[in-house]
Amino acid sequence: MAFAAEDTARLGRLISDDSSMVFYGTSASELQRGRAAFLAKHQAQDWAQLDSISFTAPADVNAQVSGDQALITYHTQLGFVAGGQAGSLPLRMTLSFHREGGTWRIRQGAAAEVGGD
Repeated sequence: MAFAAEDTARLGRLISDDSSMVFYGTSASELQRGRAAFLAKHQAQDWAQLDSISFTAPADVNAQVSGDQALITYHTQLGFVAGGQAGSLPLRMTLSFHREGGTWRIRQGAAAEVGGD
């Protein structure tokens, strides 16, 4: 996965270059508008502060496709090591894709922390 591999070039190809691209992270302060802001945030914060990042395989996947639009929701577990300490975060992901020049790219996204029952 491009995000866990900290592969900026590959991740950048997955994100729409449309100026309306927006991604909401797990806190109110995590809002990135545009591909450059999305990549800069993850380079400066997530990748710089974490020793490693991993994700479990998506579960409870729901996909809806209509023409050049697609909406995908799923659950995953984010695993990480920061300062030698392991942690994890259960996430519900929502990604809106738009087909641009024959390639599916993320136009909008949101990551929500999934709390206990």
